[in-house]
Amino acid sequence: MGGFASSAFSVMLAWVRTAAAWLWNLTSGDTGSGFLVWIGAHWKLLAIVLCVIGLAIDWAVYLLRWKPYRVWASFFRRLRGEYADTASPAAPENPAPPAWEPAEAPEENPSLPPEQESEPDAAAVEAPFPADEIPAPRRRRRQA
Repeated sequence: MGGFASSAFSVMLAWVRTAAAWLWNLTSGDTGSGFLVWIGAHWKLLAIVLCVIGLAIDWAVYLLRWKPYRVWASFFRRLRGEYADTASPAAPENPAPPAWEPAEAPEENPSLPPEQESEPDAAAVEAPFPADEIPAPRRRRRQA
């Protein structure tokens, strides 16, 4: 490599050398005041803080995604006798269920032609093709 290429390569990768030296000093600090020494002295507190932060984030995602407060609010509204639909100006005290009325059966089947009064019997319906023309199922050959 030429002199210019070697110096350019060293300048561009200087940050890697610096980062590796910094990590090495963290793990093997001779003075005893390295970052890992502090973590070793406070690891229980760090573990508790990380668990609390994780639980808080999990709880926030749960509230945003599943919206359980709507379920509990409707439950308490029903206990108090209120209705979930508060958009209507006045909900009746005891709403009557809608009256069930059987639908009138049509006298004629509109899907059939007028000359045919009823649907044909299942035995009278012809198969789409005769039984002797049904192809036999093919068997798969085994791959050797």
